Amino acid sequence: DGRSDGGRKKLCAPAADRNKQPILEALQKLIPKSARVLEIGAGTGQHAAHFAQAEPSWTWIPSEPDPQSLESIEAYTSGLNNVLQPVDIDVAAADWPGTAAACAGGEQVDVIYSANVVHIAPWEVCQGLIRGAGELVKPGGCVIFYGPFYISGQSFGNTAEFDQTLRSRNPTWGIRDVDDMVNFAKPFGFTLEECVNMPKDNFCVVLRRND
Repeated sequence: DGRSDGGRKKLCAPAADRNKQPILEALQKLIPKSARVLEIGAGTGQHAAHFAQAEPSWTWIPSEPDPQSLESIEAYTSGLNNVLQPVDIDVAAADWPGTAAACAGGEQVDVIYSANVVHIAPWEVCQGLIRGAGELVKPGGCVIFYGPFYISGQSFGNTAEFDQTLRSRNPTWGIRDVDDMVNFAKPFGFTLEECVNMPKDNFCVVLRRND
């Protein structure tokens, strides 16, 4: 299930291989050159490696709470000078922004990127991510969520079916409505900029920090 790289085991998520190029193309339109990007829930590290290779001017800061995933991220991103050491971050923890800032050299970031996280986690994880983004993202910067979403209660393709499956596995999981995310994000200085249509009924949801 994994390949070894210098003793570190690469995990492989087939979905990450399938969607990494379409997501990269969307991010290239959304993220400026020389941006510092914190990735929340970097998973295997396949996205981090693909994006950082394609855009050497970006500084990529991958994070994950899972030790095996952290090892896999290191294996994928080994040798890429624009990827910082993976950080152990759980956005449900109140002090996570301090941990992230310390690993980012004490600086704020231009972008927080999170793919396929908020629907396989309790709503508190989404709230914790947005709350922390209020501290970490520079004015004018943004948070980019990738994955399946409802928009004003509307579902797309098999989104509602997938939502039921998730909730049957764990009642605290579920596909989030962009409206709920936007309402929660407003007090932290974020507004909805756009929902970019992506393959297979997914979106890139862009929340821009205006203050």
